[in-house]
Amino acid sequence: PQQTIEFSEPPSGVGAWYTWSGNDDVGKGRMEVLSADSDKVVHKLEFIEPFASVAETSVLMKDLGDGTVEVTWSYEQDADFGTKMMCVFMDMDAMLGADFEKGLARLKPLVEADAAGAGS
Repeated sequence: PQQTIEFSEPPSGVGAWYTWSGNDDVGKGRMEVLSADSDKVVHKLEFIEPFASVAETSVLMKDLGDGTVEVTWSYEQDADFGTKMMCVFMDMDAMLGADFEKGLARLKPLVEADAAGAGS
């Protein structure tokens, strides 16, 4: 899908953000880093179009001590009654699952490279 992405300056760290806008498949929104620790990053995720909503996402990385890292990616949203009713009829896994999978696939080589660098 066609989209335009804009990044803040600086592009990383607490307060950094990016926006996206595009066709109906992409919509319009904004994501901002609320906190960033060595093992957890929290974002504010705003959807603007085609519907307005705000959520909080977090990525928690736990070193299991055997050369592996467990990653937990969460999505939390306060929902009014209308949103809750809409979710009854929508498959959230189908809507967000592919994005979570892509994000985790992109995270994997970064975590592996960081772990390899720490071991040398």
